Amino acid sequence: MKKLTPITVLEKIQPLIDNATQLAKQVKTDKYAFRLEDIDPESDFYFACNFPEKDPQAGFLVNRKPFARNTVREAGERLSLEGVTEVLKQWLDILESYNKIVTIYDDPILKSYEKEFIGFIAIDEDDADTAPLDLEKQFYLDDYLTTVAGLLEEKKSTVSEEKAKLLTEAIKECEELQEQLPELTKNQVAVKLARFWAKTRKAGIGFIKDVLTEFKKKGIEAVAKATVEHLPNLIEGISGFLG
Repeated sequence: MKKLTPITVLEKIQPLIDNATQLAKQVKTDKYAFRLEDIDPESDFYFACNFPEKDPQAGFLVNRKPFARNTVREAGERLSLEGVTEVLKQWLDILESYNKIVTIYDDPILKSYEKEFIGFIAIDEDDADTAPLDLEKQFYLDDYLTTVAGLLEEKKSTVSEEKAKLLTEAIKECEELQEQLPELTKNQVAVKLARFWAKTRKAGIGFIKDVLTEFKKKGIEAVAKATVEHLPNLIEGISGFLG
């Protein structure tokens, strides 16, 4: 619970965490004053700050991975509160750098698609990085995700093995978003939705058309007058729905 952590720590650290929800997620724990994990499901990067010692001069034991920019090993050290704040900024900067750089391990097509969709649906609201979607929109989105996961599952048997693999990955993204929906902020939903759409789009234009059209049918009518005749109009409606 938060009252196990000194308010001076929360006042310094929580704003940094709130501004980095597209990089890391905060994990509830009674073991640490706070713990963050890389939002990338394939990553084991973390940042964990222990509760302060009884002796204030002892500082805080901070364990993290990666420990620094020039290594991926995990390690710990004792730091003052100012030191904790500084290394947390550095750790978040490392995550951001990983997200920006494109290597042989990345798919530049998927990255491009994700970036394009995020450009349409990222939410420019004061609470977009801290507040969830309202209940009505969660209902719409949950219904939508159930429908399109089933739709894509049916399509898998009609395509090549390579495309079926892409559809399987897209369905997994869809199911993970559905499971985590109540715990995600608005922009975290936007990021995961963009990733799902990107994988669907790479599997085929017909699939992404179906998926976006279904999105409109499940919720857009409630908040926008978008049509499916032209993609820009549809995207405008999607942006309005999430916002």
